[in-house]
Amino acid sequence: MDDRIQIESVLNNLVYALFAHGGQAETSGRPSDFGNMVVFDNPEAVDTIVKAPELFRKNFSLISALGFSRFNTNDQDWSVRRTITQDVYLAAAKPAQQHPVAEIFATCLSSSDATLPAIQQALFAASMTIFYRAFGLVPDMAATLLLLDRVRDVLRRLQ
Repeated sequence: MDDRIQIESVLNNLVYALFAHGGQAETSGRPSDFGNMVVFDNPEAVDTIVKAPELFRKNFSLISALGFSRFNTNDQDWSVRRTITQDVYLAAAKPAQQHPVAEIFATCLSSSDATLPAIQQALFAASMTIFYRAFGLVPDMAATLLLLDRVRDVLRRLQ
């Protein structure tokens, strides 16, 4: 088995296992061991952890190979980056955005073939369209999808 197929298999199996874990009985907010990971699936516990930078230390060296962002920095670096984007993210998450978001997903999926790669690409295109629009940008989806296919390949190799 070549490296790319093996990496894809490991990542897919992790997603499948996490998805299956999500259907298990309530854990009363306690974390559960999942291989060498600790999984928190109680919304209140997760909210507390991710909103406390001293508890939620990020180590995304793989993603950092592409540059720094609020998602892979800590402390003051994180605070500065958060200030730049937080208002836009909060506005995009308001209930008033549910209908426009649903329309974007419906449009992308209705023009998609019924194959797994096409559905994945349609979901990704919808997500990126929503992200771009939140910042007032007009996406060039073909160029974005091509770029991200290349980035995905680089990330697989760095994994």
